Formats: sequence, structure tokens, C-alpha cells
Amino acid sequence: MVNKFELLNIREAIMKYEIRSVDIWSVGRTIFLISLIIHLILGMGILLIILAVLNVSTDLFDDTEYYDDEMNSFGLPIGLILVVVLSVSASIFYLLLYVAFGAFYNIISGRLGGIEITLKELAVPAKTKLIPKDKDSVDEDSQEE
Repeated sequence: MVNKFELLNIREAIMKYEIRSVDIWSVGRTIFLISLIIHLILGMGILLIILAVLNVSTDLFDDTEYYDDEMNSFGLPIGLILVVVLSVSASIFYLLLYVAFGAFYNIISGRLGGIEITLKELAVPAKTKLIPKDKDSVDEDSQEE
């Protein structure tokens, strides 16, 4: 029969892991997508602010009767193209930077050892009818009856 204190110690087991290497493609793909989303959101926000300021400033300080709607309509498409090109360029730069860092980490961790992390299980999910009991717990229940 298993002692209840032994079961508690098994559940609170501390596991040590070491990150020996990282998958360079997953790092690059993740960094590219995250940086692209962030740059597009920030770029669109900055573009809208700049266009609003320019629109207000031309309305306030335009003392002539000449107002060219055709020239003013080029601001948004050019701004959108600029935001997309700069966002993709910055994302490619971060992709290359983090792929280089990942490759450097793989080389260094292979020689010196990786980052050690310690994990501790905080909570054990409650056993329900959907989750079958362990073989040991089934044996314990049958022995107690």
C-alpha cells in the first residue's frame, strides 16, 4: 500500500530541464509574424495621426482660394504603401536578427550548456468521469473497500 505522504511528494516533484537548442525556423517565423503585426498596427496609427495633423494644418493655414483635392488624395495611398513596406522591412530585419541570435545560442549552448529551468507542478486537475483514474489509484480504491 502506498503511503499518502509519498503520493504528495510525487505530485510536488520538482523537474529540472535544460534548453539545449532552439528551433531556428520557429523562432524566425514567430518573430516575423509578431513584429509584422505590431509594426502594421503602430504604422497605421501613426499614419492616421500624421494625416489628421496635415489635414488640420492645411485647413488652418491655407489662406489662398486654391485647394487641390487631387494632390491631397495621394496622402493616404502613399502612406499605406510606405507603412506596409517599412513594416515588412523591419520584420525581415528582426527575423534575421533573431535567427542569428538563435543560431548563436545553439552554438554556445552546445559547448557550455543550455539555460536550466526548474518546473514545479502547482495544481493537479480534479479527477472526473471524463478523465480515467490512474491504474495505481484504481488498485488503491479496490484495496480500501
